[in-house]
Amino acid sequence: MRLEIAYNTKDYLHNDPTHVENSLRTKVIIELLGQLNQNKELANINLINENNLKQIDDEFLYKLYKLTHEEKYIENLLSLTNKVKGLYDLDPDTYFNENTLNVINTNIKLLLTLVQDLVENVIDNAIGYIRPPGHHAEKNKAMGFCIINNVAVIANYLKEYLKIKKIAIIDFDAHHGNGTEDIFLNDKEVLYFSTHAYPFYPFTGYKSKPEFNKFNYPLNVLADNKEILNIYKLELPKIINEFNPEFIIISAGYDIHLNDPITYMKITDEGIDELHKTLINNLKKYKILWVLEGGYNLNVLKYSSLNLISNIINL
Repeated sequence: MRLEIAYNTKDYLHNDPTHVENSLRTKVIIELLGQLNQNKELANINLINENNLKQIDDEFLYKLYKLTHEEKYIENLLSLTNKVKGLYDLDPDTYFNENTLNVINTNIKLLLTLVQDLVENVIDNAIGYIRPPGHHAEKNKAMGFCIINNVAVIANYLKEYLKIKKIAIIDFDAHHGNGTEDIFLNDKEVLYFSTHAYPFYPFTGYKSKPEFNKFNYPLNVLADNKEILNIYKLELPKIINEFNPEFIIISAGYDIHLNDPITYMKITDEGIDELHKTLINNLKKYKILWVLEGGYNLNVLKYSSLNLISNIINL
């Protein structure tokens, strides 16, 4: 399958080295991509970063952000960008500095570039290895390391500007994507499907709203390969087939792995591999944008990235 991968080499400008969500997360992935490229293993894969993305005006991004988040919240972030010097806490878990919004803007431009190539049929799959993550960010607040809800911004772009009517968001992070679900809660045209540990932060996602195409599968906090794979093998295909989306976004959270430092799920390397294979095979007729969410063990991030790339290109 044709694949394009985007990453932001300047995302270290949003960084707190003492925080689990730090720039080493993507640094190890970018280094991996460099090694693969040097070894000619990425010959048929397009790589894009901040140096070769499509030119998009920041003012356009702020319009997209205000479609997704409350205007007052976005204006506050813009104001903080001009006021703060160094680290500033938006909430007890989520830091911000004078460069954060510029990093996020570049990330969204990268994702928009991937989307354009997907809808123009240049590629079949795209991966955005970006940080900070986004799926906890709600309409009016930052939360859980997340400031702008990346996948929700992209979904709104698809809806409002590309007039794509039916979008599915699949989220396999260990934490429920409360922000993503809330932003589209009563929108039947955006399907949200999530597996996550429960009861666990953010303590949401314990029930579904099928009448609005919101499907939550809370798993045991110690869930293993079998528990999560059963959902993706048995439940997801029938829901996706019935909904028949025009575009799919996957919130890829690798904090489901048993070696993640902040979660307790028991998914192994083999489980990650099987999850990737299941999603790729069951969704192969759709255009898919994969977007990094959580995952805080660097070795797991390297393994998962290589495994996803290998599974996509070898399908």
